[in-house]
Amino acid sequence: MSDLRGLLRRRSTLLLLVALGTLGALGVPGRLAAQVTRDGLIRDAAKAYQNFETARALELLNAALDPGRGPPDSVWGYGLQLLAQILIEDGQAGSARAWLRWAFRFAPELKIDTLTFVPEVVAAARVARDAVRGIPGDQVTETSWRWPARPTGDTLGQLQIKTSALPVPINVLVPGRGLVRSGETLVLPAGSYELQAAAEGYLTARVTREILPGVTTVLAFNLTRVGEVAQAPPVQAPPPQAAPPPAPPPAQPAPAQPQVQRRKGKFPVVIVLGVVGAAAAVALLAGGGGGGGGPNTGGITITFPNP
Repeated sequence: MSDLRGLLRRRSTLLLLVALGTLGALGVPGRLAAQVTRDGLIRDAAKAYQNFETARALELLNAALDPGRGPPDSVWGYGLQLLAQILIEDGQAGSARAWLRWAFRFAPELKIDTLTFVPEVVAAARVARDAVRGIPGDQVTETSWRWPARPTGDTLGQLQIKTSALPVPINVLVPGRGLVRSGETLVLPAGSYELQAAAEGYLTARVTREILPGVTTVLAFNLTRVGEVAQAPPVQAPPPQAAPPPAPPPAQPAPAQPQVQRRKGKFPVVIVLGVVGAAAAVALLAGGGGGGGGPNTGGITITFPNP
């Protein structure tokens, strides 16, 4: 078993040194002097780890992970996971979990290196990443850290509540550990703690924060006054609308034009009578038609062909 761990240790260190050497050779532009120093600390810690100088490696890594040395990057991520691996191998899994949770809370974009580090580190990192989901209390909490000027090797950390601008003091309850007031400091073992911050006339805020060995975690709360919780405005009814004008009466259909039906066949016979014939017709009607009388007059009959 020891031979296997030694092999994994050499493999992890070799991969880490190759990665650090590649970044150093590239000379990444825009890197701060503090970041260059940080990279050197992590490189020295990897060498100390390879030489089984774990205490020296932990000391160097603790100093290198100080956020004051610059924003987190891939080298910082290597150093953090190397620290977790050393702690897990040394039987300090609780401290390793606290460091990993703190790292993912501070740098959510941290990448888990599944090739360089042992499976225990990868599994612990995944659990830590899933455990630091944001909660409402984070919106009213500001977190900062004070690293020691030089590593002390202390296994305890400190929680300090910053003096608030609120007109009333803030009390922070650490379940199972005690109460911390504004401006006070409480010494705690390394680990994650669920905190409750309360003040008279303000809503209670609940947050989870990590205490790191040798590091002071400073919290500042900007609590929400009771009654100032944002509420959705009441829904107003739309103003009454004027009644639409009456619809015009439907248009009356035009009366149908009478259809002239044409008689099929020939046009009727038109008889044109002369003046004399017309007089004879009148006399005939007046006399009742019939017998005797004057001479018979002629007429013209015109027949129009069917078109």
